[in-house]
Amino acid sequence: MPPREPAVLVAVAAGGAVGATARWGVGSWTALTEALDPGWGGSAGPVLAVNVFGSFLMGLLVCWLLRRPGHRLARPFLGTGILGGFTTFSTFAYDAHSLWSAGESAAAASYFILTPVLAILACWIGVRAMHRFLGWPLPGEADAGDLFGPTEEAGV
Repeated sequence: MPPREPAVLVAVAAGGAVGATARWGVGSWTALTEALDPGWGGSAGPVLAVNVFGSFLMGLLVCWLLRRPGHRLARPFLGTGILGGFTTFSTFAYDAHSLWSAGESAAAASYFILTPVLAILACWIGVRAMHRFLGWPLPGEADAGDLFGPTEEAGV
């Protein structure tokens, strides 16, 4: 359970505003959205790209913060806030439904499968890249940490 303190809420909200604005910017950039459209139309291609790129950044961030925790609000602001606001499951779900409803079952199925598979792969690549770049050994599962920051139970 995340700590219930106003500073954490403000950090998440401020980061979320930055991340959601960045996602909106990507979706509004016509040349980019046309370049990212695999033929599905609408926002599905850009949302796939945003979710995969955001997952890659999350892999980098988690590894960095695991070894260099920094300020206690870094994880809630950067991870939950910015990257949580930048990536979007709700738009992914809506786009998959829209493709299916429009009779584009092959596009809907490929989008539905590609998004989580590529996002998880991108996060894994981010983790590996950060560790390789910094020369750190890969952490074990017990070292994973929590993106909400230190918990009240830990006394921090």
